[in-house]
Amino acid sequence: MKMVIRSFLSRWRQLRLPALLAVLLLPGAALARDDDSNLLAQRFQFGLGTFINGSSLNIRVDGEAGEIGTPVNWGKTIGDRDESRFRFDGLWRVSERHHLRLMFTDYSSSAEREIEEEIIWDGDLIPVGVSARGTFGFEVFEAAYEYAFVKRPDVEIAGSVGLHYTQLEATLLANVQVDGEEGQVERGGTADVDAPLPVFGARGQWRLGNNFYADLLGQAFYLSVGDYTGRILNLRATVLWQWHPRLGVGIGYDWFRVDIDGDADGFQGTMDWTYEGPQAFVNVAF
Repeated sequence: MKMVIRSFLSRWRQLRLPALLAVLLLPGAALARDDDSNLLAQRFQFGLGTFINGSSLNIRVDGEAGEIGTPVNWGKTIGDRDESRFRFDGLWRVSERHHLRLMFTDYSSSAEREIEEEIIWDGDLIPVGVSARGTFGFEVFEAAYEYAFVKRPDVEIAGSVGLHYTQLEATLLANVQVDGEEGQVERGGTADVDAPLPVFGARGQWRLGNNFYADLLGQAFYLSVGDYTGRILNLRATVLWQWHPRLGVGIGYDWFRVDIDGDADGFQGTMDWTYEGPQAFVNVAF
């Protein structure tokens, strides 16, 4: 799964917006019918974009032998450089009221910083003064079924039920000089969570006139089962200008929060991660 995700992201980063626009605006695009001008009647929609979100991560990784880890404020301790942010949204109106929706979002960052307070991470002690390398990655796939219980030419309101596949990974490593040892020893490790989680939500879309649209999305999930307790909350608001029957541009604001308590082989500890901020995207419809 990780190799598929990385391959997909690598291909996306190679794209250039001018090339995308050239493909979408081939002469045939101008032949779109008048009844296709209403985005709420389009059968397919795809959004590709990026975001400039601020991130707040607090994490504690315990050791396998029961050692309680140190709570780490990631931004303060490691920082958020070399970031990658990407989001894809897809909607298929199978019929007037029955829809399928897809979403994939990726956030990753890496940085290196000198540790100012000692940290116990995955059972290892990382002392003050060493340079630690940290990477954090968050990826979510979602597939959801929607039912539009309000459907008019100027408004569509739908409820949804779906499945999230959530992948979280945090790595903290440092080379430490140990008494009696020649050279340095690598301390730290990787904590990861891979979990399919059901999610419930609602979405509303309004036609404002002059090819402008507003879209609101809210989703929530809470689960306590086995070795994990988790909660996901997502709120998103966007405004879209569909200036061409097939192509539009939009801006929005996204808020996403994940809380996880785990006691499994891959992750023992707690994680509280929130990101929020503006987004920009291109919307394709046909």
